[in-house]
Parts: sequence; C-alpha cells; structure tokens
Amino acid sequence: MPRRFARVRTRWCSKVVSGAVLAAPERLAIARLDLDMTAAMGRAAGEDPIETDPQVEISWSLDGGYRWSTPVWRAIGGEGESARTIAVNRLGLTGPKGIRLKLRVSDPVHVTLHGAELTLIEKRAAP
Repeated sequence: MPRRFARVRTRWCSKVVSGAVLAAPERLAIARLDLDMTAAMGRAAGEDPIETDPQVEISWSLDGGYRWSTPVWRAIGGEGESARTIAVNRLGLTGPKGIRLKLRVSDPVHVTLHGAELTLIEKRAAP
C-alpha cells in the first residue's frame, strides 16, 4: 500500500521573552528601548513583504508579565540596510516588578538578538 505524504507549510516564529529588568521599589520612567539585532536580513529576491522587509513585533509589560502592551512593529531592515536602528520610545513607568520585554519575528529570515538597552529619564530633585 503506497504511503501518501502531505506537504504541510508551517511558519517559523522566533520568540524571546525577557525576565524582569530594572526591578526597583520606586517607579522609573523608561524613555527608549534600543534593540541590537543583526540588521539587513531581508532578501531582495524574496517573497514580498515577509522576506524583503522583515519586521519584529515588540511588546512590554510593566507589571511582571501579567499585562502586556499592544505590540508595535519595527522593521529589521531589508537587504543592504545595515544602518537601521530598531527603537521604541516612551515605554512608560515601571513598577516594583520592573519591565519585561517580548520580541517575536514570524518572517522567514535569520535573526540574531545581541542585546537591548533601556534609556531612563532622570528624576529631578524636589525643590
């Protein structure tokens, strides 16, 4: 009896969820998140737009992962766009559980996350 195999096309999805970052008893204002990812991973001859202009979905939680922000999408960069910066501004105020980050890439490209940097807004002394 011949065997029949069906070709199933699955989507690849890379996902990273951080642990708590910046946990402090006082609330800290986060001005900016910069991601250090390998840029220019799109392929000019690839399927448009998932391979030519890949994107990363970024969301964050300010309460330890109970509630997450509405995701924002940022371009990773097409072929030859190596100077692209991946950033999100005005993330909000952290609570005692700090901030957690969630990154997801569902486009079929190779992705490398090297690190991330959070920029805080300095507190001003009371007059």
